[in-house]
Amino acid sequence: MTTILVTGATDGLGRAVATELARAGANVLVHGRDDARGEQTLAEIREETGNDRLGWYRADLASLAEVRDLAERFGAEHGRLDVLVNNAGIGTTLPGDGRRIESADGYELRFAVNYLAPFLLTRLLEPLLVSSEPARIVNVSSAGQAPIDFDDVMLERGYDGVQAYCQSKLALVMSTFDLAEELQDSRVTANCLHPGTYMPTKMVLSAGATPIDSLETGVRATTRLVVAPELEGVTGRYFNRLVEGRAHAQAYDPEARRRLRELSERLAGPAARVAGCYLTGLNQRAIYGQAYRLKDEISIDDLALRTRQVVERERDVIRDQLLRNHVVLLDGTVSFVDPHTLAIAGHDGADRRVTADAIVIATGSEPARPSEIEFDGRTVLDSDDIVLRLDRIPSTLLVVGAGVIGIEFASMFAALGTKVTVVDERRELLDFCDHEVVEALRYHLRDLGVVFRFGERVIAVRTTDEGTLTSLESGKQIPADVVFYSAGRQGATDLLDLGNAGLEADRRGRIAVDERYRTAAGHIYAVGDVIGFPSLAATSGEQGRLAACDAFGIEVRSMRDLLPYGIYAIPEISYVGKTEHELTEAAVPYEVGIAHYRELARGHILGESHGMVKLLVSPTDRTILGVHAFGAGATELVHIGQAVMGLGGTVDYLVETVFNYPTLAEAYKVAALDAANRLRAVTMAQSLL
Repeated sequence: MTTILVTGATDGLGRAVATELARAGANVLVHGRDDARGEQTLAEIREETGNDRLGWYRADLASLAEVRDLAERFGAEHGRLDVLVNNAGIGTTLPGDGRRIESADGYELRFAVNYLAPFLLTRLLEPLLVSSEPARIVNVSSAGQAPIDFDDVMLERGYDGVQAYCQSKLALVMSTFDLAEELQDSRVTANCLHPGTYMPTKMVLSAGATPIDSLETGVRATTRLVVAPELEGVTGRYFNRLVEGRAHAQAYDPEARRRLRELSERLAGPAARVAGCYLTGLNQRAIYGQAYRLKDEISIDDLALRTRQVVERERDVIRDQLLRNHVVLLDGTVSFVDPHTLAIAGHDGADRRVTADAIVIATGSEPARPSEIEFDGRTVLDSDDIVLRLDRIPSTLLVVGAGVIGIEFASMFAALGTKVTVVDERRELLDFCDHEVVEALRYHLRDLGVVFRFGERVIAVRTTDEGTLTSLESGKQIPADVVFYSAGRQGATDLLDLGNAGLEADRRGRIAVDERYRTAAGHIYAVGDVIGFPSLAATSGEQGRLAACDAFGIEVRSMRDLLPYGIYAIPEISYVGKTEHELTEAAVPYEVGIAHYRELARGHILGESHGMVKLLVSPTDRTILGVHAFGAGATELVHIGQAVMGLGGTVDYLVETVFNYPTLAEAYKVAALDAANRLRAVTMAQSLL
């Protein structure tokens, strides 16, 4: 049965189209802003058509957060989407009587509702449409189109409601053409239309216009794009009612469409993380066999859908928390004018200067790119490109660099079925981690088909018609569809003009700081990736807190020696405290306690046969010296050990406490009992001397 989502369907054209599609027997999902009107609309359509296969989704398209929530709810509740009809929009006068109004995200309201919202909703639902192919995207635009002034897209220099409406409708046409090109290798089509001129809808009547076309004209034109068999495979077209038409000239300008696309991605937000473990069913293979997968074919779009939702929701939460705490946000590119003054080139085109008694530099990092390697954004990629630029899951992948990022992506693509080779000049993998845990990771990755080439240096990467060919100093040559270069990261300091503040960065863009995160200029602090190791989000946040407190003279206590480390490989690695190697080098005695996931009921339930928790315990005072976890949930489990260590607890606390059953947390009790037994054995042996 055909599943169709129609936005803006509680009134006017949208309601009429939804009714017609329901009458044809489709499963119609109706969107609107008001729950009461939505329920009334469903009842009326049900009574008119006799179709009970209806659903309701509420979301205010003036809020991108609500758009994301709409997509998330729809994706969770429906396994397919055959047609997306982006119909919702606002006219030239209401709301605001033609005055400039901003959306919840601070964007000009007509651009936000008529264009940004359908742009984002379509991108979020695109993987569902692809998995349901053949599928269709129908964007309801207008013949009223005006060129976009990219120097003043939000019309801040002079506002006119008609101009705002017309440029938003042209943007929707341009985005439709882009979509059609992006989806040309799929069976998903994207078309747009002018359904009719001045139809008798609330939008038209509120503007004082005299109706010209009937509502039936618009319904026929729109439903034709939704269901007409003769339009199967037709894509990238603009229709004027029932016939193909010609949009504004700017819609056919590749440079204008590129600028709009980049602007839209910046305003609505791109995605850069992945969900491979769930999609591949990797965690369930111990139960159902190595061939088990949740989906037969996994695409980059599949990986990006949930990513986009989570990342953008996190951004919204952070922005909301900052605003709620009266933190002023100034968007733009910043540089030092002098030690106390910053110049900000705003994304909105405005330039401003601000002064401050204290400044914290937290600009993060960017991928390091060796000068001898030519990155093309297609087959030779860095960590910012690897998901965003790929158009498909590669069959073969060469990862250069076996650091944290390299191993995370190597494991992810191996889980997706890619044949992965890892090359690194170093002889050891993740040498700062526990060696036993690292060996378990290597074993697991080899089981997924990952090939390691340690002690090897890349001297050249050449692109071919089939992909790439990488030459090693040893004479080996490795062909691969894609080369992922993970040569570390460098501080994003190039544009800061640090010299104007009396500062300098090293060759990796890093800024030197003291134990209070102060730079050479005492009132300027630096935190996060820009100061180097460990370059983790969690530790960076703590560094920022400490720096801010120091700047305001607030006394704080920090657990610097108990910062957790998390590596999001598949499986995960996490630890806190000392490693066996560090304790041995320092001549500190210790005993080991280990629990394997295969010993736990929860491990069997999850299909996790390879995980473990390892405790390093002092034989003198029985305190915990280090906690090392490997497997599903490792980055969560480590915090139990971190809390015990931070409070000075001993292994006896873990022996005596009660953990819920069945849980992975039980591993602490099993490992603590193992360590306690070993300590007892040592004590008994000593008593016999």
